[in-house]
Amino acid sequence: MLIQGEKAKTPSKPLADDAAEPIDHASRLRPLLMALVSFPESTPKETVEELVSQLLVVAHHPRLSSIEASFWIEMLLHANVSPDQLIASRLDELLESIWVDASLTPSVSPLDFAFIH
Repeated sequence: MLIQGEKAKTPSKPLADDAAEPIDHASRLRPLLMALVSFPESTPKETVEELVSQLLVVAHHPRLSSIEASFWIEMLLHANVSPDQLIASRLDELLESIWVDASLTPSVSPLDFAFIH
């Protein structure tokens, strides 16, 4: 029971304006994704390939890939999956993932490229 004039003692939630800088979660996401592709040797190859294929778009985020290599390739090698064989066997599925992601991305106007040249 509150006594008249006494405020409830609940901590205030931080506001968006209180944050000094945005938090970069990319450093946490890389190890998490690598853990997701750490499979026991008893895991069927088909299951491993299916799961790493589903991470194609996420793993290609620019904040996750280094300049010299694709993070997705690192993930495939960590999961003991041959990139060449996976792409050859699942090309249509991989391309579909890319096209679906591209269709969700805001469209770019030709005017956006006017200042590039």
